[in-house]
Amino acid sequence: MEYFSVIKNMYFYFGEIMKKIITLMFFFVIGFVFFSCATKPDYIGKMIEKESLGKDTVILGILMAPRILQIFPLIDAGIYNSSIKNAEAELTEVENRKLQTVNKEFSERYSGVFNANVVTSNYNIKQDEIRINYFAEASQSTKGQLITLCEENRADIIVTIVGQVECTGVGIFGIKGANRMNIYICIFDNKGKVLAQSKLNTQRRISMAKDATVYGLLFEDGLTSLIRFIQELAS
Repeated sequence: MEYFSVIKNMYFYFGEIMKKIITLMFFFVIGFVFFSCATKPDYIGKMIEKESLGKDTVILGILMAPRILQIFPLIDAGIYNSSIKNAEAELTEVENRKLQTVNKEFSERYSGVFNANVVTSNYNIKQDEIRINYFAEASQSTKGQLITLCEENRADIIVTIVGQVECTGVGIFGIKGANRMNIYICIFDNKGKVLAQSKLNTQRRISMAKDATVYGLLFEDGLTSLIRFIQELAS
């Protein structure tokens, strides 16, 4: 009887292990399918008012809102987020370098598309105050600052852009995650009136948290979305 009891206990023990393995495989497959299906760009455009934008224009340097991280699954997300924290210095360096490139190229493309005289400027704001819809839901105070920038630069139009990297999902054991760039572009006239705005979501890219190369590609994807937006606005 003792022999059969040992066999029974072993069977129960290995059965529990198999259940856990099957559960892990199930979530791995679900995660794989999720990441595989989430690679197409998501474009949400809303034209408030179409006017000629071929005027003297101020383009503000892109503001970056704090990165959105996942909290579930708790352990996997925790591992992934910790890896991002450890690679923060390298990722920040890539981000700053890419922002310079995006700001320059977007200004040049905007000028070419609308045949506009463009000057670039910066908007002073504390980092912890930046949010993705900061200009989309601009207060009267914020609009007042934009009007002042137009007056200082003798401009008719001012273009504002806020970006935000979002982690949309984390794979098993937190080894890889899916990230995309969210962008909110708002175009105002020199009276603070919104002429056009759009929220752009780029394609998702899957990588390890410390992969600075893929992180940099998110900014290039953002530039592509911005150029596509102004081309559609001009058409």
